[in-house]
Amino acid sequence: MNKFDPLRDYPRKLYNADIQSGKLDPSEIPVVSARFELEPGDLAALPDGFEDATYIYTRNLDNSGKQKIEGGPQLVTFTEEVRKDLHRMASHVDKRTAESREDDECVPSAELEEVIKDWQVDATKITDDRATKLQQWLDSIATDLDETNSSEDNRHSRLLGYTRIPQQRSKALEALASQMPVFVYFKNYFRVRPSLHLRKFAARVDQKLLEDERYDFGN
Repeated sequence: MNKFDPLRDYPRKLYNADIQSGKLDPSEIPVVSARFELEPGDLAALPDGFEDATYIYTRNLDNSGKQKIEGGPQLVTFTEEVRKDLHRMASHVDKRTAESREDDECVPSAELEEVIKDWQVDATKITDDRATKLQQWLDSIATDLDETNSSEDNRHSRLLGYTRIPQQRSKALEALASQMPVFVYFKNYFRVRPSLHLRKFAARVDQKLLEDERYDFGN
């Protein structure tokens, strides 16, 4: 299957100024984008919560593809409320483990600070790598929670739920990508030679030397 080629598929009069000069990056230039409404068969392979989602696939000029989902469970942003929840949980576990903790053992709150040290309030989204590290921390303190404290138990469940959203979205994208139909690109023009010698062209027809893909089909 032929792939996109900047010289062939980008507006020719802008090619030198945009592509050859490096002004624009072909990996950032979308050529075609498709939006898919999900049908029952698609939804059957997805986690819960994506019933009203839309799948979007874009192909760029460098032949790279990008996919995303609009709708469904959304990635959680590290807001001030989330930050407070995490610090309250860490403080709760610090107190619960104070007597049993060894002198050289790191306190849970310090471990949490290592996890979120580069996170910016209202700017950082809890994405794959961040979610994994936070989930590991939450799992590590699970047995130190006060089982009779419903407030902390609910807080832990809520925070743990935030870390699972990236996994759900990744699983949904993987399932939808596997069901992508095959699309064939037909260009709507042909490059032709600036001049055509009919006798030589006829001879090449007889000798089956035509270059259909590039020139002679148009001729």
